[in-house]
Amino acid sequence: MKTTMVDGSDRITFKRFAAWFLVFSTSFHAMHLTDWLILRFSNLHLLPMFNDTRLILNSSDCARNLAGSAVKINVAQECTYNYGYTIIDFFHFFDINADNSNSVGLVLAISYILLLSFFASLIPVRSSRGKLFLFFILFSHPSIFLVERGNLDIVMIELVTLFVVLLIGTRFPIFIFPLFLSALIKFYTLPIFIFLFFTRLIKPIKAILLFFLLLGLVLVVPNILEIDGNFPRNCSAAFGNAVIFECAREVGIHIPSRLQDFLGIMLLVPTYMLVIKLRLLPTRKIEHTLAENLSFYLSLVFLACYFAFVNVDYRLIFLLFPALYEVSILRNEPSTRFKLGALLLCAVWLGDISFGLQPLGDFCIMFWVVILTMRVLDFSRTLIGELPRNYLNIWERKKKFPTIG
Repeated sequence: MKTTMVDGSDRITFKRFAAWFLVFSTSFHAMHLTDWLILRFSNLHLLPMFNDTRLILNSSDCARNLAGSAVKINVAQECTYNYGYTIIDFFHFFDINADNSNSVGLVLAISYILLLSFFASLIPVRSSRGKLFLFFILFSHPSIFLVERGNLDIVMIELVTLFVVLLIGTRFPIFIFPLFLSALIKFYTLPIFIFLFFTRLIKPIKAILLFFLLLGLVLVVPNILEIDGNFPRNCSAAFGNAVIFECAREVGIHIPSRLQDFLGIMLLVPTYMLVIKLRLLPTRKIEHTLAENLSFYLSLVFLACYFAFVNVDYRLIFLLFPALYEVSILRNEPSTRFKLGALLLCAVWLGDISFGLQPLGDFCIMFWVVILTMRVLDFSRTLIGELPRNYLNIWERKKKFPTIG
């Protein structure tokens, strides 16, 4: 597995992007023609396709029908809805209903293929084995599962990516808007807002961030109260800090939720010791490139989801790029690169129930949780401590943007 960075730049060529788009679009189309063979191994394929899109639009239609009620209705309970109400307002404004499920799902699928092509282009590889490895990580079970369901996590990862591109590439604080919108749809990007307050952003930007954070809380907190923390905890096709202990109920052992959370954190201690023992965390220089920043912020989201919820496996999409980036930059350490690559393949292909090896997949995910936590801490120190002059001073610094050409 010879996945290597060509250089430290963020240059993306149209030829490379188009080639990857053709590869991914063909692969997803082939998966559709086989009636989602990978998902049928674990009985995860649902008919009709884009089931999550259809469920959300059904909830939106339900909320529309209840809007004229004289009695205050809890939409989350009455319409089985666990997201921010902003997306419902969006569907109502554009008159999108359940009859449009296939169209909305198709748009989400195409946009996700474009995003995967962008990710693949941002991590250029030289060898055929490296390209094959990259393909089987990005076109893995979480991505296939996500597209088949048409879940809104597609929108979330796209908004976080857009936030990072704008943060790095513009002089003005427009990066706040995709981040703000993502927090209104689902709540797990709010930690990024909090983190940005501890960086060396200039005071006017922090004031704008504070305004949008408070506005977001005003809009989101009532939604969370209506949902009443009713986020499901499942064992099958799921990952998270507590998932291994949640799965204990399958053999008749019932562990309280808070104890599950505590035991999950304790389990990371021996995992950290194994990471150090196996030398899976080599010291490296932090580079403030687009790829490094994208890896950092996607890692933040992945870790927030891991510790806060028991997540459906398609949310592992937030792990794909950061882990790929970690593997790709280890040009001079083939042994460590091989071990990390094996752990990543294990995490994304065995983390569900397709092959009856979910505990092994969950164990590999734990390794990546430790590795990315340490990388996030390393990167955070460069933003909070010593910085290149004017870095993150987005009123003054020079434009730094990935070129396509």
